[in-house]
Amino acid sequence: MDEKNSFQSGYHQGFSDGFLQGQELFKKQILERMRNQELIIKQLSSIKISRNYRSRQEF
Repeated sequence: MDEKNSFQSGYHQGFSDGFLQGQELFKKQILERMRNQELIIKQLSSIKISRNYRSRQEF
């Protein structure tokens, strides 16, 4: 009986640890995607600014 309880508590602890690791990984992935989106937005806005600057120079 004692072995069964220790196995169950070990199993639950392992599951809990794995779940928390998965959550941390998911958070990291979301933050990375948000950073990538910020970089893309910055690049797009800089392209837009340079186009506007170029079109102003033509006049």
